Amino acid sequence: MVQIHLLGLSELQARGILGMLDIEWVNFIWNAWVLLCAVLLVFLFPKNPWLWVLLVIAVWHEIEHVYIMSFFLRTGHIGAPGLLARGGPSAVDCL
Repeated sequence: MVQIHLLGLSELQARGILGMLDIEWVNFIWNAWVLLCAVLLVFLFPKNPWLWVLLVIAVWHEIEHVYIMSFFLRTGHIGAPGLLARGGPSAVDCL
């Protein structure tokens, strides 16, 4: 955000501090691990309501990254918008 909004870099130029890790596979695998950990934690502590919230968010986020990864594998373009993002398949642009 700093690189885009304050430094005026384009989205392709603004790769962040760890830009070399900003690739679709790293995001996809990381989110799969988050989902796996959330499932494990809900299994171990089923009475914790915050873990159920975490699980719902992790499932949604993984679904979104499955969509983004499928776009990447079909087109080779990185950085597809998410399901509800502007330009995504389910987005409702209010602006």
